[in-house]
Amino acid sequence: MNSMKNQPQIIFLFFLLFSSSFIQAQDYFVGVKGGVNYNTIGDLEHLGASNTTPTTDWTYIADKELGNHYGVYVTADFGQFFVRPELIFSSMKNSYALSLGKKTSNWTANKMDIPILIGYNIYKPVSIYAGPVFSSISDMKMDGIEVNQDPIDFDKNSSGIIAGVLIQYKRFGIDLRYEHSLTPFKRDRIDMNRGIFGTNVAYLEEYNPSQISVSLTIDLFHFTFDKTARTKARYDWRNHKNLR
Repeated sequence: MNSMKNQPQIIFLFFLLFSSSFIQAQDYFVGVKGGVNYNTIGDLEHLGASNTTPTTDWTYIADKELGNHYGVYVTADFGQFFVRPELIFSSMKNSYALSLGKKTSNWTANKMDIPILIGYNIYKPVSIYAGPVFSSISDMKMDGIEVNQDPIDFDKNSSGIIAGVLIQYKRFGIDLRYEHSLTPFKRDRIDMNRGIFGTNVAYLEEYNPSQISVSLTIDLFHFTFDKTARTKARYDWRNHKNLR
């Protein structure tokens, strides 16, 4: 928990470490991105009883649902290498097919990610990258939880790692990445509406969230740093030659 409390300081430290690198970069790109994601969460352990469906203990595996995300980024190029901080907002979805598939309990959450990525251009147009990500999760909900029960217990702030591939053509790109959280979600008891979902008491098992996402990226502005003069900015939206 102490590491979570120190997360803002850790983020600031990373930005401080990369700030000198940003100053030395020759080219800067500012852009937007958006796409879809699949989010992995833990199993739901149903405790069986004579009045539940099923009557025996049962483990439900979450069905992945398609979520979405959008965000902004700044890329600082150093020849073959680049540094890329981002700000991403995601909506995530999963579901459990309770009552042996007869009722569906939807799980949803919102997340804000701040990845700080270091990449390398293998050959045009393909680049690879990796780096830490700092996340803030909110509005985690699950259908069927009794109204008098406390909300799902989880750490709102977490950290993880990201690795991915970027394919860039002029100002447009396709970004495929995998994100793995280093902060586990602890096992949590869930009291549910048995009359609707068939489950009375269940446990969300401990897990480390992970996510696979695909994004379309668009470079909007290009800034060139000239050491012999002032910084030059080129950002003609209609002229892709200005950007890549």
